[in-house]
Amino acid sequence: MRFLYFKGYDMGTKAVEFLVGDIGTAIREAVTTLGGIVIGAVSATWVSVKTSFALYNEAGEAYMVLQEKLDSVFPGLLTAIFVIFCWWLMAKKRMSPLKVMGLLVVIAFVGVLVGFFNPGLSY
Repeated sequence: MRFLYFKGYDMGTKAVEFLVGDIGTAIREAVTTLGGIVIGAVSATWVSVKTSFALYNEAGEAYMVLQEKLDSVFPGLLTAIFVIFCWWLMAKKRMSPLKVMGLLVVIAFVGVLVGFFNPGLSY
């Protein structure tokens, strides 16, 4: 019984040291980084950010549609810009993912409100 008691105490002490020590912190940071990479990859492949911004002439015809110009240069450029912007906020400015998501909601709301983004809704 005494052997098992001390063995359990020793193993428990090592487990707590692992969780709060340098190795545990490094593993948690690695898992967080991996999660950020996976979330960025999923958002870049599933979410498509498009703009409905266009310039019109006096006759009301669009002579320059911004989304077509961006797609001719780099398809998915706006999506890539948003993903890199989110990464920059989380990695360099140390913003939490919840704050970044909230900021994206505000950007989307204002963008739809001013007509830069087209949600594609029809009633």
